[in-house]
Amino acid sequence: MTNEDHLIGRADIERIQSLSEQELDQLPFGAIRLDRDGTILSYNQALYFSFICEPRMLPDLPVLTNAAEAAYGELLSAARTRTEQARA
Repeated sequence: MTNEDHLIGRADIERIQSLSEQELDQLPFGAIRLDRDGTILSYNQALYFSFICEPRMLPDLPVLTNAAEAAYGELLSAARTRTEQARA
């Protein structure tokens, strides 16, 4: 197996873009759809964030990670509310 065996071509990316939410969730790997500005439009499976920093440059890393967790919680709550409203 060569490195080229793992490359994804333009056709593969275009196919992912055309998948429905249900089809996207069936992929055996994580995929994120972004718009041209980098905004996440959808993703499947799970979304993970990692924070790596130099402690001398960012000594308050726990403050940043706590803020990110809180913001994610707010976003998730809003998305669930919107989904419930759309189903009603």
